[in-house]
Amino acid sequence: MTLQQAQPLLAEFETLIASNSNAPRVGQLISQLKRIIFLLPSNDPLTKTKNEQELIASRRFHELCILHSIQSKNIQSFESAINYLRAYYENYPQLPASQDRNQIIALNLLYLLSFNKNTEYHSALELVPVEDLHNNQFIQFVTELEKQLAIGNYSEALLSKNKSPLAHFDIFLDRIFETIRFETARSAEKAYESLSINDAIKLFNLQNADQLKSFSAEQSKQGEEQGFSWVFENNRLVFRHKDSDKKALFNSEFLISTALSYAHEIEKIV
Repeated sequence: MTLQQAQPLLAEFETLIASNSNAPRVGQLISQLKRIIFLLPSNDPLTKTKNEQELIASRRFHELCILHSIQSKNIQSFESAINYLRAYYENYPQLPASQDRNQIIALNLLYLLSFNKNTEYHSALELVPVEDLHNNQFIQFVTELEKQLAIGNYSEALLSKNKSPLAHFDIFLDRIFETIRFETARSAEKAYESLSINDAIKLFNLQNADQLKSFSAEQSKQGEEQGFSWVFENNRLVFRHKDSDKKALFNSEFLISTALSYAHEIEKIV
């Protein structure tokens, strides 16, 4: 297999990823390129003299696979591609810098954060150059989000999606936000008898009443075994449970200002 065989296929792959295409042709290109890239001489551990262009092409292939996995929302493919790519980033730092390197590093950090891989997150963070930690917007976004989660500032964390510098982040941000909502829901149903519709929308960082109804239906289903149910009565969201006589009623103003602080630590949830 030769680099010349890979180059036109890699260029086509690049074009399709840039256009956010998930056409069947993308899968065909990945299969074809795997058969070529993996057999390039420079990817053989026994090859002592590496060809720079072969390494660059191999690195780019795995970067494009990562971007495709995000576009297709395939976490397993993302994990596989990031493991391959890490070898090129770590073993061949002398290669010309990739245009998407910091974007992909940030994606990996956010992936680790969203899947509660805290030890791996901090280990990966230690490998990021100090200059990129302080100056790259993608990496800074993730590290700032992690700080907000670590101190329990969930209201600020929930607002971070509106400030996201990269659409590719959404798949992992959504996972983090669902975890925050889940924890907030568990706290709210145990602490309050009811909320106004507007207060509930604000508390769970939803957009409208329809989203609240959908979210409430999901929570009722999850809470059946614990004896909780969420129902709407007189324009209020009511939390019903077996021990309702033991519940304390908090006023709405207190709820909005402090309820998020009652959520458990995000790292306890997988």
